[in-house]
Amino acid sequence: MAWALVASKDFKLLGGNLSEYTSSAGVRSTFCGRCATSVTYFAEQDPGSIGISTASFDDPDTLAPDVRIWKSQRVSWFETADNLPRYVRFKLEGLQKNAHSQVRY
Repeated sequence: MAWALVASKDFKLLGGNLSEYTSSAGVRSTFCGRCATSVTYFAEQDPGSIGISTASFDDPDTLAPDVRIWKSQRVSWFETADNLPRYVRFKLEGLQKNAHSQVRY
């Protein structure tokens, strides 16, 4: 799933009601209480940011990805052929070098 990461202070929900759950230690996620679409992701590890599901945008093509995160959790049969930097987990934890990326810190 694609997520847009923005400063928490810049996020404003314009309408609707979100339901929240703790998906794992230090992580809270929200979803639409009506249709169950994933909407946001908050990680205590990065308290100034909020992840917003691009699938919840009116136009998901608005933002193109600039990094790939959670490479450590991808399924073995899925590989992308772009040159975006790949992070093992969070962007804050450093990059994993692979055939499609250069290490940048």
